[in-house]
Amino acid sequence: MSVKMPKPVSKTELSRLYTRLAIDTHHRLDNSTAEGQARLDLLQRFFDACANLYGTMTLWHAWELFQHVEPELTAKKKILRKDFFSFAEIVRVEKHAYAIMLLPDLYEEETSISIQDAELVHRMLIYPNIWGLNEYYKLLSYQDDKPCVVPAHDVFYAYADPNYFWETPEARSLRFFLANLHVAPNAKTTAPDGTPLRGKALSEVVFWTKDDHWDYDDYKAAWRKKAVAEEANRPYLQRIMEKIQRGILLSFVCDQFSYYVELLEEAGIQFTKPQFETFANRLCELNNHSHLWSNCGGQPAEMYDGLDNAELDAAAIMKTMQLDPDGYYRNPVLSRITPKKNEDGQD
Repeated sequence: MSVKMPKPVSKTELSRLYTRLAIDTHHRLDNSTAEGQARLDLLQRFFDACANLYGTMTLWHAWELFQHVEPELTAKKKILRKDFFSFAEIVRVEKHAYAIMLLPDLYEEETSISIQDAELVHRMLIYPNIWGLNEYYKLLSYQDDKPCVVPAHDVFYAYADPNYFWETPEARSLRFFLANLHVAPNAKTTAPDGTPLRGKALSEVVFWTKDDHWDYDDYKAAWRKKAVAEEANRPYLQRIMEKIQRGILLSFVCDQFSYYVELLEEAGIQFTKPQFETFANRLCELNNHSHLWSNCGGQPAEMYDGLDNAELDAAAIMKTMQLDPDGYYRNPVLSRITPKKNEDGQD
């Protein structure tokens, strides 16, 4: 089924909608006053945090969560339920990293177009091609009836920034490791301008993969070629990190581990055995300490500790990199791929 995405409206129309919102909410949500704008900003951060922490959520569930996160505002009726949903109506026609999808947009058999029945869906779950909403439906099956895990107030709102994913100790550790990998001295890979990449740190690399070249040559439309080139000309480290983040949030990082290694090797990185093991273990640690969408925001490490107060042994977590039903890695990855040898033939 084709995905029916809500279309953003013009700035003029948005201005009219916000003026109407101020009137309808008796100026509780009024962007012409400091207090009203502060409440609008808070709601926007709340929606962003929900998208980044949970991937998808019904708006009714989001309202219940908002009451939990902001009890004073809701108890004192500074923001009412109808205010919340009126704001969501406007958000639906703005451009964000998420979309507010009405039920008929998600399910052909549904007929309700009430905003209260709508769902917040991160755009990472929506594909413009034949895959459509496959990742969205898959995520719902993972989430099942798991309870929503809500971090501390300041941590919750920190996730309004999509880059906060990379601010945990485990994320910084993996990013530091990747940034300091170096292209092998005998590598034949080059930057887009033909400059050899050998010896460069990954943090300095810009590199077109075979897939980038294939897509660029295959597309006929100029705008598509431009989009491919813009993506391929971004720092390679950033591109790898975003693929890892996507894999973790969508719970297919275990299936993608070989792919990450192949992307790094394609750019000219040659892993030693210790580097390979470090990459596998730091990736595992990042997964286990991330707020996974499949766990409704739960961190696998915290869930594991909550089972029997057992310690999470990083050295024993990952060998086959298979995810168990509780969402944490148990057995190690190292048998999946044989690291390339150095020039002297040693691991």
